Amino acid sequence: MDQSSRVLCRFSLGLAQTARWFALAWIAGGLIRPEVVAQPQSPGLILYGHLGFFLGPILAAFLFLIIDKQGVPRLALLPGIISMLGAWWAHARQPVDQQGLFLPAFALAWLSMTAWRLEADMALVPWRHLSRERAMRLVPAIAAATAAIYCRWDHGDWQPAMLDTLAYTLPWLALLPVAMVHGESRPPAKRSLPWPDGWESEGLSNGFGPASLAWVMSVVALLARGTDPLGAGWVLAVGCGALSGALVNVLASQPERQTGWLPIGMALFACGLLLFWPCGAWCPFASGVSAFGLSLAASAWLCCRAPRVPYQPRPWFFYWIYPWMLTVPMAHGPLVLDLGRFSWAWIALVLMVLAAFLAWELKRSTIELFLEMALLPSYRFRTAGPGMDALPAAGPVLLVSNHTTYTDPFWIGKVLPRRFIPMMTSVFYDLPGIRFLMKDVVGAIRVPAALARKTAPELDEASAVLEKGGVVLIFPEGTLRRLEEPATKLFGRGVAMLVQKHPDATVIPVWIEGGWGAYFSYAGGPPGKNKKRDFNRQIRLAFGQPLTFTAEELADQRILRRRLRSEVHACRGLLGLEIPKDKPGAAPDPEGNAGENLDG
Repeated sequence: MDQSSRVLCRFSLGLAQTARWFALAWIAGGLIRPEVVAQPQSPGLILYGHLGFFLGPILAAFLFLIIDKQGVPRLALLPGIISMLGAWWAHARQPVDQQGLFLPAFALAWLSMTAWRLEADMALVPWRHLSRERAMRLVPAIAAATAAIYCRWDHGDWQPAMLDTLAYTLPWLALLPVAMVHGESRPPAKRSLPWPDGWESEGLSNGFGPASLAWVMSVVALLARGTDPLGAGWVLAVGCGALSGALVNVLASQPERQTGWLPIGMALFACGLLLFWPCGAWCPFASGVSAFGLSLAASAWLCCRAPRVPYQPRPWFFYWIYPWMLTVPMAHGPLVLDLGRFSWAWIALVLMVLAAFLAWELKRSTIELFLEMALLPSYRFRTAGPGMDALPAAGPVLLVSNHTTYTDPFWIGKVLPRRFIPMMTSVFYDLPGIRFLMKDVVGAIRVPAALARKTAPELDEASAVLEKGGVVLIFPEGTLRRLEEPATKLFGRGVAMLVQKHPDATVIPVWIEGGWGAYFSYAGGPPGKNKKRDFNRQIRLAFGQPLTFTAEELADQRILRRRLRSEVHACRGLLGLEIPKDKPGAAPDPEGNAGENLDG
């Protein structure tokens, strides 16, 4: 596919998502107009309408899973078009607040699933950029939904017909260019690897709650206002809050780390509810804070979903229906019990408990996000090299890197789209306050500091991570760089043993430039002592092409270690810098990586 076709498809997919969100808000808004809510029979009418609103996408997911097995994405677009036209015809005969929302909700969910399948098949952007791509599409989609709600409550006589036409036709019309460009070829499914692994499951399982809650509270917030019109200030505040939550995910688009926004978003939402006390019920500012928290959590979950989901039927199906299924009891239970009589303080307390639970479950992502925000003024990052795009979405990966500062793992984690387990020397691992982070948060592998050892249990731990399809980061020098010259020390035997034991693992060499002279480097003294804090320091990371090894290299550890060292040095050339010459290595110092102290 040429570049112009890629741009056309990305634009069409963005327009389709914006149109679907507008249509969803516009059609659902028909159930909460003042004249509908004010009717005596409105509770039953609303319950009937919203049941269809939730059950439609569930049925669409059931049927789409069956049709999708035929492998014809273009054909899958047809039922969505037919059902959308059917919803239009039904609405022309009977208003939406009387005929319910099942058919339009089914149609919009079907078109959404078709768009997702088309995008996954065409691979318009590298998977490591999908998180930012999704967040960028959410911004106009949220704006369109806000405009639809406002127009539904306060519009002129000329607008309904025009907006009805847009709501029922634009979502599927926007997908036609994508279907025309799309070829029927589909990438082979990677079913040989177990799904989900320990990291992929976090964003999905823990995200179901916030995503469902976002649906629930948006409905409850509008219903609780009764017959009071939605003022422009209130709608603008909520819309700006929701847009801000999506924009945060545009800026912080590291998919594995974005799950940390889930507890933060829940806590902010609870704070917004508590603000109703001092500033009054449905205060625009409090509503904006609540909308920001909900949008931050829900959009983070939408953005960080695993890239392998489209090719795994069971998790794909669960991803689509869980939020809708959870929303049915969560939304209609409070409606039957008249949620408007409940104290918002109790709801805020429940949300705070949920936020605390999510923060503990996602402690690594949450702590990494706080560290990232704290260190944001200190560093700016640039990446280079083919290794980032060649990084597989799943499967074992071994990252082999030079080592200049204690913050090297953090820098790699800032740009790498997959979560990894670093191997850490005990000199750093056992520092006060660091051990908890390394052991219970990061899950780092502790490497005892020793000059010579016969065994290396840390290599067994690293091997276990690779066997599960995880990513291991290793610094084969076994120590921080002590001299200004960039050449690394001779690599230890541990990295060669891992490569030999896991020849199917993807081995990617990494070079980190800019660390020498940083606060946690040995330039000018021990790390973190008698130095100025870093400010706006540029860190450049080069990821080389995944390595392949000959039988001769795999058979001889010395040859393999020299090859790995040369490849790491070559990554420096990807940054336009001089490639260091290989020199004989020195013996590791007492601070060394014990897994690498097996040179004999």
